[in-house]
Amino acid sequence: MRQIKQDNLKTARRFGLVGSGLILLSALGGAQAGEVGGSFSSTLKSKSIISGSERGKGPISENLACVGWKRLGGFVWHEYDAGKGKNLEVDYGVRLGLPIPGKLGKLVNVGVGAQYWTYPEDNFKEDRVFSADATYNGPIDLKVDLLQLFDNGEVESGNNVVGTVSKTF
Repeated sequence: MRQIKQDNLKTARRFGLVGSGLILLSALGGAQAGEVGGSFSSTLKSKSIISGSERGKGPISENLACVGWKRLGGFVWHEYDAGKGKNLEVDYGVRLGLPIPGKLGKLVNVGVGAQYWTYPEDNFKEDRVFSADATYNGPIDLKVDLLQLFDNGEVESGNNVVGTVSKTF
């Protein structure tokens, strides 16, 4: 039990350092070139629901740290169950935005990437993921993510399609 608490503390410190580094990088690099950016977000949920099943006791903390340079981006995503004191998931990924010329490029964004999903304290196998996405930014924002999970027994074909409809105010 003590080892788990020490591991959780190490993870929290890493996220604090990554978040601080992203804020500094965004402030310094973005002010100079306008090409470097970063963000950190955190969400607190009562439960974690994956594929219709509850996971963890809750409350659940989800943290996302992102950094980007020109068309290349990377992220670390972390899900922590405070009720059980467990790291449920830690994911890492990179993405390359593909250029779209002309006016369409201002409205539509497409990219490809690779992700690695880990489940530190569960008996789940890690997932290696190829991703492709397309986003339309207009009166209503639309996004489609295509995910191909390799060697995953949970999803028979390994294919996942995720759609999002949103609007940022």
